[in-house]
Amino acid sequence: MDIEGVQASRLFNTEFCMNKADVFEYGESLMTHAMVFTGVDLDNNDKPIKWKVENSWGKDS
Repeated sequence: MDIEGVQASRLFNTEFCMNKADVFEYGESLMTHAMVFTGVDLDNNDKPIKWKVENSWGKDS
């Protein structure tokens, strides 16, 4: 999401001074989603053509 896409300072009448790195460093944001590559299907030239991905939100998301 583009941080400049929403004028949050005007919307909430406050200033947001932390950049993305600061937000993570100070624990103001948490990772709530992960994806893991668990397999790959290669063609005859050993080029990947399909990936198997495990989603932390479950198989139905």
